[in-house]
Amino acid sequence: MEFTLENMAGGRAQLSEFRHRIVLLHFFATWCEPCRAEMASLQNLFERHAGRPLAIVAVNVAEVKPRVERFLAANPVSFPVLLDSDRTVARAWRVAALPTTIILDAQSVPVLIAEGDVDWGHPDIDAKIKELLAKELLAKSDP
Repeated sequence: MEFTLENMAGGRAQLSEFRHRIVLLHFFATWCEPCRAEMASLQNLFERHAGRPLAIVAVNVAEVKPRVERFLAANPVSFPVLLDSDRTVARAWRVAALPTTIILDAQSVPVLIAEGDVDWGHPDIDAKIKELLAKELLAKSDP
């Protein structure tokens, strides 16, 4: 489901901008304690897979921009953070709990949904990410 949301720089970002990559669409809130730890885990994942066709897109749910800015000042990340201030996107994606992460394949089809916090450094999780990335790289190399 395509969407457009405000990014932290005040511009707009669309989900389709990340097409042709594996996308971790991560729904979070700054008040959510497990979300705080998971952002650091996602940043580590982002750094480990730099240069690969992997995008991490965090979507803050129902908070005002200044609060998210304060959170990111204390917990900086290198991936985009978008603002779903009215919960439209969270509702459309049927997000019932925070954090929730939806992993999309390169055609933007959901392949995994994780409700609750995930240790993105866990060997099983990392193996799954590597498997998805390998599948995408193989698909790109097929004529």
